[in-house]
Amino acid sequence: MKKTLSIVSCFDLADMEKELAEVIYGGSIDYIFCEALGGTGRTRCSIRVKAGGSLPIDTIADCLTLWIKQRYEQLIMRNILYANTFGLTKEELLTVLKSAEQKISFTDKILFFSIIKNNVLDYLEESDTFFIEGFVRFRLKEYFDYMETIVNAAIEDFCTEKEYEDFIGLVKEYIEMQRPVIGLLHIKENANGEFSLYDLRKTEIAVTYDEEADKLFYGGGMTKADRLISIVLFLAPKQIIWHGRETLIYQTLKQIFEDNITVCRGCELCEQDNKD
Repeated sequence: MKKTLSIVSCFDLADMEKELAEVIYGGSIDYIFCEALGGTGRTRCSIRVKAGGSLPIDTIADCLTLWIKQRYEQLIMRNILYANTFGLTKEELLTVLKSAEQKISFTDKILFFSIIKNNVLDYLEESDTFFIEGFVRFRLKEYFDYMETIVNAAIEDFCTEKEYEDFIGLVKEYIEMQRPVIGLLHIKENANGEFSLYDLRKTEIAVTYDEEADKLFYGGGMTKADRLISIVLFLAPKQIIWHGRETLIYQTLKQIFEDNITVCRGCELCEQDNKD
């Protein structure tokens, strides 16, 4: 039966004191604000809790868990982010951090609370003094591992997006330097996922696919979308009319050609039967 407990942290514990005061009955809470650690330039804050009977350990564990999540979750994510990235600007780091925070689902939040609380309860079983920083550093490996997985996923997403944006930028520069082979290009998406290309008079443009070159330069991994983009870049049209759904490949071409690509809302190409 635990009747006393000391809670120690380098952070201000005033708000925790208020929370504990609401759940500790028949006892007392002594709060020592910012006790100086001689010669270190740091401070230490502590709360000493006394109860007339046994302390409500489970409720105190809830208070500690919530406080730790609120104070440390973003700090932990920042530390993981800084340790796993190099050369990002402050704005880019904030973007990745925000993305990581958005990846934490409601289920994740419940899981993380449970992990921290179970470790808090174990700690309280062993000691009458709860050193918050020591607890976070040495008792939350499982929680840190989850956080690292989430942050690394956000970093990977950011790098993929940045590579894509860089690719789009290079392609746009290439298009601006190219002399157009064709003025107007119609692109029609067929039912089989292939694309048909037509000129100004809507005469189909014969396109050949070099399978050997694909194997040589792309390892046979060139997709239909890759082939379409490479052909369009070669033709460097002044204007494109897209016949079909506004798919990802359309969105990519839209980023490259911007206002020079429009979607057809209905014509003979759109209405004709797709042929393999």
